[in-house]
Parts: sequence; C-alpha cells; structure tokens
Amino acid sequence: MAARSSSRSSASKACYTVFTEQQRRLVHPGRDLRAGYRREHGPVLVQNRVAIAQPTLPDVTRAIGVTVKKQSPDILLGVSLYSEDNPETGRPYHNQLYLSNYATIQLKDELARVEGVGDVTIFGQQDYSMRVWLDPDKLQSRT
Repeated sequence: MAARSSSRSSASKACYTVFTEQQRRLVHPGRDLRAGYRREHGPVLVQNRVAIAQPTLPDVTRAIGVTVKKQSPDILLGVSLYSEDNPETGRPYHNQLYLSNYATIQLKDELARVEGVGDVTIFGQQDYSMRVWLDPDKLQSRT
C-alpha cells in the first residue's frame, strides 16, 4: 500500500481507497518501488488493516458489514443515454432527470453484475427528491 484517500457522503456511505505502488507511480513518476514490495501482497495488507479496524467500529456498522472490492481506477467503458426528440414539440421525450433516474434504477446494478466490473459510477447523477413535513403531535399520538 503506497497511498490512501477517503471520502464520505451524506447517505452514510464511506469510501476508503488504497493505491498500490504501481498506481502511485503513475501519479508520482520517478519514485522507486519500495524494497521488498510485491504487488500480490496489497490485498492481504488491506484485509489485515480492515480486520484491525473492525473491533473499533460501532455495532451498527459491524452488523451491516465492511465491503472490500478490488478495482482499477481506470475507466474501461463509457455509456451515454439520450432521448430522441419529439417531432411535435422539438424537445426530447425525456429530460436529464428521467434518464439519470432510469440509469440508476435499471442499468447500474445490471452493469455492476457483469463479471470483471468493479464499480459503476454515474457522472452527473441526478435524483428525484421529496420534501416531507411531519406533524410531531400526530407522530406522538401514534406511539
């Protein structure tokens, strides 16, 4: 393991990325490999660090589990969705929000199930949202 980065989202999802020495050299060319480092040891080192960190995680997080996926940072394939124009209005049948939602619901999981695919990312993803107002008094009466 040569470098690490982490990110969190508002949806309670955290991503911790570990780069191998070869990937780090692409970012920082000209630096030598560490003496004695073998590429196949990377996944074992990651699993060891996950095992060390798991006892410190909250019970809820441990119950959900920690997922470790090996993947390349390179983009293998790009897919573009578009909607044809309606001849009556001259505007697309479906807007970007609809297409983004369609890709999230119908395509993302199917593409992720293809053997050899590490992850599927939707660039420019848009999601439907909902605003909900709750009446505390009515909620109190339901208990």
